[in-house]
Amino acid sequence: SLQVDVALGETITYTMTAASTGAKITGYTWTKAAGTSNTATFTPAEKGDVTGVSVKVANDDNTVQSFDCPSVKAIDSSSPDYELTAPDTKITIPAGNVIIAMNLPANWHNGTEGTCTFACNADGVFSGTVNGNATISGEWYATTKIPITSTINGYALSVTLDKPATCQIGW
Repeated sequence: SLQVDVALGETITYTMTAASTGAKITGYTWTKAAGTSNTATFTPAEKGDVTGVSVKVANDDNTVQSFDCPSVKAIDSSSPDYELTAPDTKITIPAGNVIIAMNLPANWHNGTEGTCTFACNADGVFSGTVNGNATISGEWYATTKIPITSTINGYALSVTLDKPATCQIGW
């Protein structure tokens, strides 16, 4: 699923763009989203809500086409699960997705250019992602590189692991 930084009370907007098939579109029926046109909205009830939005498009030739939208998980970085304020500080995080507010001092790494290391220790083989694309996997210990800019100014670091691990940021 896609992870969207949406705070409680904010909405996720879906827009259906259809190619012409020769038939005229006569209506849209959304599931798990509010809308009657080609645009609909979903408002997460709580952090971690995952949408399952779909839309049926009716045509004037009496055909109906169904489309499933990609799942979206509300992560709400304004309400982090954890906070890191110093390098090499270890935090134990559970399996699943967590949000870590990154508030290291701006000069902790002698500037903001380049990357630093996100490292985790877990019991046995484990894997996961950092910000949805940096893969972390290994046996007992694993690392991945992340931009230094992702460690300062309250940046919301999204970490997903398949088992509990103790993690930290370092050089």
